[in-house]
Amino acid sequence: MSKERNHTEDYLLYLKITKDLFKFCVIGDGGVGKSTFINFLTTGQLAPDFDVRRTPYINIDGCTLGGHNIQLYDLAGQRREDAHPLDHMQTVVLKGTDVILFFFSLENLESFINIKNWYEEVKLFYKNWENDRPLLILIGNKLDLPRNVEAFNGEELVERMDDFESYHEMSLFSGENVENFLKALCDKLDEQFKNLKETHGL
Repeated sequence: MSKERNHTEDYLLYLKITKDLFKFCVIGDGGVGKSTFINFLTTGQLAPDFDVRRTPYINIDGCTLGGHNIQLYDLAGQRREDAHPLDHMQTVVLKGTDVILFFFSLENLESFINIKNWYEEVKLFYKNWENDRPLLILIGNKLDLPRNVEAFNGEELVERMDDFESYHEMSLFSGENVENFLKALCDKLDEQFKNLKETHGL
């Protein structure tokens, strides 16, 4: 391992490789489906099968996805100044993160507009953005409801910002496109894990 890395970074890298471990952060406004998504990953239940409870501050969970072990950090969507994990726990939440899922609701235009604010806040944390940034994925949820955000809006945002890997739409109520997204995500994790092992000669 590189001498430029500190002991904590070395240990996190060791865990990623030996435990096939990925850290996910799920970010976006309140009520857009972040907790619903994590509940689906951990229980297999879609939204109609359980009562949604919004995350008041932060929730940490875990699951297995495509054979990979996933740590899930679900951040509150109600962004009150000095009362959010990104204010008090930035390093804990973002350091070592492999994937950030930015969620918005296709029926809620404001939640889509606010993606830029969430993105800029995350970007400020990474001092060397080009080398250190995690995989960024934009997700438009609630495909089963009337749209106020069109597909081309999400696609244009991803193209314009350039840092996002991809854009996906789904419904965590009906299940539409959920499995397709998870398949694409697993393929990306497989690729990342393979590259990580090759980079470190394992």
